[in-house]
Amino acid sequence: MREHLRRTLDLTAEQEKKIGPIVDATSAKLEAIRVETAERVRVVMEESKKEVTPLLTPEQQKKLDNLESEHRKMMMHHGFLPPPPPKDRPPP
Repeated sequence: MREHLRRTLDLTAEQEKKIGPIVDATSAKLEAIRVETAERVRVVMEESKKEVTPLLTPEQQKKLDNLESEHRKMMMHHGFLPPPPPKDRPPP
């Protein structure tokens, strides 16, 4: 974000020196919000799946699992989710 602003706004060195810490602090705050929100979304989605899954046929359950897997990959690819934990360690 900092570099993007520097290039797009053609900031002077003095402006960059003053704006940089503001942008860094904002980025840190936004990351904290993203982490908190991602966890809340995960919990709600898990609750929903627990309610929906028993209502589906086995074939529909597999399709739902595939949809979730593809969605997770897309979210990781775009940086919205961290990569999965190693297979020898369960998720937090």
